[in-house]
Amino acid sequence: MFVPLYMTFLKRLSGETKRVGGVAVVGFMLFVVILGGCKKQDNQSQTYPVAKVHLNLNTLDLRKAKFAVNVIGSSMVTAVEGSTTTATNSGALVPLVPLSQVMQNLADGTVTMTLPVGTPVRLVETSFTKVLSLAQAQARGTSDSIGISEPFTLTGLETTKTLQIIRHDAPVVSTFTPAGNATGVAVLPSLTVGFSNPMDLASLNVISSGTSCAGTIQLSSNNFATCVALSGATKLSADGKTLTAVPAANLAYSTQYKLKITTGAADTLGNKMVAERIVSKNFATLD
Repeated sequence: MFVPLYMTFLKRLSGETKRVGGVAVVGFMLFVVILGGCKKQDNQSQTYPVAKVHLNLNTLDLRKAKFAVNVIGSSMVTAVEGSTTTATNSGALVPLVPLSQVMQNLADGTVTMTLPVGTPVRLVETSFTKVLSLAQAQARGTSDSIGISEPFTLTGLETTKTLQIIRHDAPVVSTFTPAGNATGVAVLPSLTVGFSNPMDLASLNVISSGTSCAGTIQLSSNNFATCVALSGATKLSADGKTLTAVPAANLAYSTQYKLKITTGAADTLGNKMVAERIVSKNFATLD
């Protein structure tokens, strides 16, 4: 009896209204409570804080279900098919099959979603440092952290279910040399940038010739109107968190330079920097 109802339920998600034998299709409303406040541990292993997600299920006539698309919050929760295995903060889901998408309500830390029964589902939590509407969050494209739950299947009999979402913070620059406004820097300096996460070396590319400002690591003396070529032999430390780059040729004497890391820089999980960062501002070479 309930099998055709569930099939009708799935069609209803795309806006189709049906009745089976004169009985209104009944689905389930999902309440998701995100518990935050955890801090990332400082160690060299790739460990992250855990946020628990409590699912409280109640029956609801789907004809009355509405997504809270205008709710303001700091986390966007997306329901995707259980076959999804990867989520990154740049919005790429593999495969991208959203079933529902709403913002976490800051007032009570919950979101309300309508989901299918009998179908594997995962939840993707995309968090932001700013308070956004759903439309703003969707338009932003890159979030400050991302997490994906294990797959779960609603049977229609549960009243409470507990999941884990392991949140991955976007990489940020934590250290760099030379220091900003440093003087007397060698004309063939070793440039280092420390990141909060293990980085993907392939995403930390440079220009090895010419003066165009391309690549995710850029060095310039004229505010990035043109750039200085860097040696192609950039390398990462053993823990993947410290990049070292060297100019392809001696820098000019008595000249100030800046180093930029763009949003193309990504960690080993595929999460990109949320904003570009200019470091080693105005370090000056030897006279």
